[in-house]
Amino acid sequence: MKISEIKNMTPDELKEKLTESINELRQLKFNHSVQSIENPLQIKVLRRQIAKMKTIINQKKED
Repeated sequence: MKISEIKNMTPDELKEKLTESINELRQLKFNHSVQSIENPLQIKVLRRQIAKMKTIINQKKED
């Protein structure tokens, strides 16, 4: 997900997408600990995506 897509989302959509991403990250980490996953770099991508969403949420709160 690109930063421009994240900026165009409403705060409610951002919060919903954030919770989905966090749950997906938890599931990926669990699967990675139990067995090998196809793309371990996906964990890194999800962590960065979550950080981007949190940053945008905080910026929108300040405005």
